[in-house]
Amino acid sequence: MKPFSWTPELEARYQETSRIRTAESAKLACMLALILFPAFSLTDWFTQREHFLVLSEIRYSAVIFFVVFYFGANRTKLWSIAARSSLLLIFIVATLSITLMTLVTGSEESPYYAGVNLVSLAAVLVLPWGAIEIAWTSLLLFLIYVTGVVVHSHFRILNPAAFMNNLSFMLGTGIIGTSSAFLSDRLRRGSFERSLQIERSVNILSKEQKSSSRDLETLSLEVHQHKVQLEQATRFAQTAQAEAVEALNVRDEFISVSSHELKTPLTILKLQNDYLRMNIDRLNFNEEQSVFLRLQTHRNENQIYRLTRLIDDMLDLSQINANSLKFVFADMDLSLLLFEMLKKLHQPLSDAKVEVETQITDLLVGNWDRLRLEQVLMNLLTNTAKHAQGSKLTVRAYRENHEVVVELQDTGPGIPSERVHQIFEQFTRANSDIGIAGLGLGLFISKRIIESHRGSISAKSTLGKGSIFSFRLPRDILWQPSDGI
Repeated sequence: MKPFSWTPELEARYQETSRIRTAESAKLACMLALILFPAFSLTDWFTQREHFLVLSEIRYSAVIFFVVFYFGANRTKLWSIAARSSLLLIFIVATLSITLMTLVTGSEESPYYAGVNLVSLAAVLVLPWGAIEIAWTSLLLFLIYVTGVVVHSHFRILNPAAFMNNLSFMLGTGIIGTSSAFLSDRLRRGSFERSLQIERSVNILSKEQKSSSRDLETLSLEVHQHKVQLEQATRFAQTAQAEAVEALNVRDEFISVSSHELKTPLTILKLQNDYLRMNIDRLNFNEEQSVFLRLQTHRNENQIYRLTRLIDDMLDLSQINANSLKFVFADMDLSLLLFEMLKKLHQPLSDAKVEVETQITDLLVGNWDRLRLEQVLMNLLTNTAKHAQGSKLTVRAYRENHEVVVELQDTGPGIPSERVHQIFEQFTRANSDIGIAGLGLGLFISKRIIESHRGSISAKSTLGKGSIFSFRLPRDILWQPSDGI
């Protein structure tokens, strides 16, 4: 077998895969900016109250830009045509906005400079680029901040020590990001090269087997050669598989650590938001300010709830992949839980104009994990509110032999037949509408929870008529996972 060489054709093939990943990364970066920019406006209220209105104008101007850019890029297919330029523009606008907030809140002495570091780190995590491209991107973001501070101070820095401290942090972030990008690019290229080597080995074996019509001695020699090549291909496959497993473990560890780290600031934000909401009437605001703050706290509450659910799903996903999802089994009544969940989600279902009818048998008792089943019902009911607005939802629960069956039938738009068998997979949504948020983890996690109860979950749908989601649970689980699934 000829030694592997990285030809221009292979480089073009590799760049095409990078272009596809870049287009997906651009969408993700824009969605993160849409969520995080307004989410941190509550911090402005408590730390920079005298500048709150100006900071809000900057934040929501950036949000308006991201919204317009997101939908415009989807309409014009800009993600595919100019993915790199789109990503760069998103990071530049984010950095410009943060730099403006820095200038408003103290220039070089403002703590908002840390936002530029976060944008630079986000570029490393999101962009599937090499070290040189990441280095130039970090340098560009760095220069935007430096230029803004220097020009704003008329080329006379009032606090050089603070300014140099900020620059050192940014430089360190850029160096770390560039090094990480270099290692990531090497790993991606190595994995791509090994997959091509395996593909080439398989193709060679296939061609040689079809053309082999020689005598026994020649055939024996060829079989030996094929065996050697197959052993090489197997070694390549084992190496690639080991590296893929290692990469998945690193990813899951990163998701788990990041999710745990994000829990603390989200909890603080929720407490601050709740405190502000409960004390608006005591803070001597005029009516217009009170109305504005109530609206703002309501929006913040929705964003915090969405981020909390996203983080919980990411934590569950990492635990599922690590076979460490925890369960606590106890006797419970599933019919009571169903009524509690319908009451808890009455407002979202009502807002979605979903008419609910129940056909629930009393005393559906079994040995299950109450919190995990609540999570399953939450996912199924919120999916109905998202994807079947204006429909009728019939919730049934009954006994069948030694099982309990729960069915949720709606009269919504239904799911295309080619997608029904995919909706319980990771990162797959029943409806691909860009206007509906979510990572597509809820049904995947629900399926693993039900299967861990030795049950089953399924979906049936007719396009234009509606869908039926149902799951079955054995009333007595003889096997219980002690450490997870």
